Amino acid sequence: MADPPGCCRPCATCLLCLYSCQWITAKKEKRRGLRTTKCDCSWFFFLFCVFLFTLVWLYIAIIILNDFHNFNEFIFKQQKLWLDWSLVLLIATAVLITYSAALLVLALCLQLCGQPLKLHWLHKVLLIITALVVAAAFTGLGIKWAEEWRSARISLQVSWLVTRDSHAVLLWRLVGTRCRMVPGLPSMTVCREG
Repeated sequence: MADPPGCCRPCATCLLCLYSCQWITAKKEKRRGLRTTKCDCSWFFFLFCVFLFTLVWLYIAIIILNDFHNFNEFIFKQQKLWLDWSLVLLIATAVLITYSAALLVLALCLQLCGQPLKLHWLHKVLLIITALVVAAAFTGLGIKWAEEWRSARISLQVSWLVTRDSHAVLLWRLVGTRCRMVPGLPSMTVCREG
């Protein structure tokens, strides 16, 4: 069986080594009977969910960045050490999302190369730890600063409205029509040829 086009053997071996810590490519694995199983697919789905979960946490952390002085003050009262903990929190979140995104990109590249998705046990453990850390962050936010959820919800609504309305206006501009908003109905736009 020939290698898939666009994926050389050294590249496939390198990707497989980074993702599953194995140096054996698909040709040798097929002789041994190793393929992507349903368990491997479920780990890929878990990886995707952890990536989305961490991405949502990053969005919320950036939204509540203005109110981190409360967080810094709380830590100072507990530890008697003043530090900009918001920076530490954002760096930790960036590391977690970069790690899960890198694994996701490696998995997609392995699929394009026709290699099996055998996630190494160390990556599995680190993904579980990532999910637990982000879940703990959400829980801590919900317990200690419940009012921040209101800020996050409002920001999500504003982001959704801005994105939706800008796409509608862009679409109508591309079509070549002139649009105006109907008074009293923010989501209703009337367009005519112009």
